[in-house]
Amino acid sequence: MNLQPNANLLRKLTGMFLVEAREHLQTLGSGLLELDPATTRDAQLPIIERLFRAAHSLKGAARTVNAGEIERFCQKLEGVFSELKSGKRALAAEGLEGLHRETGALGRLVDALETSQRSAEPSSAGGSVPPAPASPAPAPAMANRQSPMGNPPSAISNPPATTRTDDTVRIATAKLDSIFVQVEEMLGVKLAQAERAVEVKALAGLAAERDRVWTEAQPWLRTLREQVEARTIAGGGNGGIASGTQELLVRLFALLDEERERAEAVSTHVADLAQTMKRDRRRFDALADRLLDDVKKALMLPFATIFAGFPKMVHDLASEAGKKIEFTMHGTEIEIDKRILEQIKDPLVHLVRNAMDHGIEPLAERTRLRKPATGKLTLAISQAAGKVEIQISDDGAGIDVAAVKAAAIHAGVISAEAAAALRDQAARQLVFRSGVTTNRQVTNISGRGLGMTIVHENVTRLGGAVSIESQPGYGTTFRLTLPLTLATLRGTLVRAANREFVIPTVNVLRGVRLPRTSVRRVENRDSISLDGVTLALVRLAEVLGLGQPIRADAGPLTILVLGHGPASVAFTVDQVVGEQEVLAKPLGPLLPRVRNLAGATVSGTGRVIPILSVPDLLQTVAGCDQTSVPVGAEAETSRSHRLLVVDDSITARTALQSILESAGFDVKTAPDGAAAFNLLQTDTFDLVVSDVEMPRMNGFELTRHIRSEPNLAQLPIVLVTARETQEDREQGLDAGANAYIGKSGFDQSNLLETLQRLL
Repeated sequence: MNLQPNANLLRKLTGMFLVEAREHLQTLGSGLLELDPATTRDAQLPIIERLFRAAHSLKGAARTVNAGEIERFCQKLEGVFSELKSGKRALAAEGLEGLHRETGALGRLVDALETSQRSAEPSSAGGSVPPAPASPAPAPAMANRQSPMGNPPSAISNPPATTRTDDTVRIATAKLDSIFVQVEEMLGVKLAQAERAVEVKALAGLAAERDRVWTEAQPWLRTLREQVEARTIAGGGNGGIASGTQELLVRLFALLDEERERAEAVSTHVADLAQTMKRDRRRFDALADRLLDDVKKALMLPFATIFAGFPKMVHDLASEAGKKIEFTMHGTEIEIDKRILEQIKDPLVHLVRNAMDHGIEPLAERTRLRKPATGKLTLAISQAAGKVEIQISDDGAGIDVAAVKAAAIHAGVISAEAAAALRDQAARQLVFRSGVTTNRQVTNISGRGLGMTIVHENVTRLGGAVSIESQPGYGTTFRLTLPLTLATLRGTLVRAANREFVIPTVNVLRGVRLPRTSVRRVENRDSISLDGVTLALVRLAEVLGLGQPIRADAGPLTILVLGHGPASVAFTVDQVVGEQEVLAKPLGPLLPRVRNLAGATVSGTGRVIPILSVPDLLQTVAGCDQTSVPVGAEAETSRSHRLLVVDDSITARTALQSILESAGFDVKTAPDGAAAFNLLQTDTFDLVVSDVEMPRMNGFELTRHIRSEPNLAQLPIVLVTARETQEDREQGLDAGANAYIGKSGFDQSNLLETLQRLL
């Protein structure tokens, strides 16, 4: 049985791998240049983490195209970065040079694979297709292993017939991407045309109104004209009009006649222009939509493009682990945006590898449990309502919730008390946190606790969602929901706190208007009931930290029910303006990640409108259980509480100040611990919110100084920092901090709830 994909398809896969490999090699090269053995370990850690991820992702991609030697190099690099990350190995100058040499050798392996790929391409004169390129040095131990799987699926074993060469032309995908970006910009022109059409229509309405006034005034003007002409020139005497005045009136009537004719001409021209613009807009919209749709189709690729190598990968992994796997795939002919396909490949590789290693039990264990010797692994793709759903299912052991909690506690992700309070579904989500792994040893397949984090980050960045369904002893299903395309989306335009926002329509489950009397207080938060389902109710403006709540006498509530995955929450907004197609733009390199925002779009009038991230909104709401203000009630301000915010970053300092002042606190700031301690000697504060890493005096030292002063010893202190290991937390609490909040998972609701508890 031949598990090797069709030669043409493997060649395409290898070409995609080479592009990805170059990106990872660039990350490795630039990251190693940034590393400096003379710097602190804290300064090195973010760079090491980035290097670790690049090596990890490149390793998984290499296995997909059977590039065994590249995979082994990546495994070795990954091990070194893991030891550097954990502190088991210190960064030395010789070791850094060694990493440069290893990365250079890895680059040469990629070069060799690329040379092999080029030499295997069909000649322009036609003829037979040479065999697909192999790895520069394939692993011989895997060459003759017998497959434990059934027949490969038809989507792979019977690829579509090759298109005639005279019907096609080769073009670099980068050029197509450039064309697509320019075509997408036509959406902005389309929106601008719509705005201009509205303005011209309004102008035509004004002209029509002016014509109506002129028409009404005509009888009066005619009567006045007749009276003037009938009056005798009496030299200004009784009953007459002076000759000079009469002449002026005659000239005025003539000017009015001319103005009426010009006004009628302008009105006719504006009305004709409005109709022409309406026709032109209709034609342009149709052309732009068709062109955008055609270019989208040109950039759509079937999932089979990346899945072709999966049967071979599963075969090799199963043989390596001594397991028998029946691997099936469905729906690989479904097409999706090439850019999404490229970014989803790594997550899917991670999920399949994870199912092989964590999910399906070894043969002896399955025999003991009286389960079939051959485990089942299924990858199914379906499409509906502009979205694609991918399911990776296995019939293995399922997720051990207790083991996941223990691993999360060990990794410092969560405290034992918080873990004990988690329900099973929430506990399963901990597998997406970096460093959480239930494997007790690192293998070629998994065990470093990074792959699932990459899955969650990539899927969320694409505007998708990932959920887990698991039943102990019966298996696990990972469900990924993705958009069909990235750039354009249907958006619902809303107003909140006198500002406009776009919400992806795919996340809008329902819109209703309800009287305020329908709001009920359930478990200390506002809720409404729709079709027998109770939903939490929050203000969009409040979640975004904007403005004050609406008064109770403000009329009925405008509510949008937003959903992502299994979660849904009702949000109140001031107004739903309408729905339209929008061109989503990233926020740029200076703002790679902004809580609650997925990007921005430009309206037809040139206004920049934020696009909200519904997954972020739902996560923010999840942390607001005790802080939301009842709908219709006035916010209880905390102006009597004075807070001192300490952070050496002006951006972080200003952001915290804004959040806290919006919540009603009186806030003063300091750039480092020394300045803060001086302020505490001369001023009075109710609480201190401090960063840890600062010049002159860090957060730990500031906390110890405060605790050593008798008059300040009881002052509450909250540390908000990027240092999030269990050791750092213990150090902060030992110094005397009342609370320790990590910046990576920072949630302003969590901060406000903590402050409320301490004040």
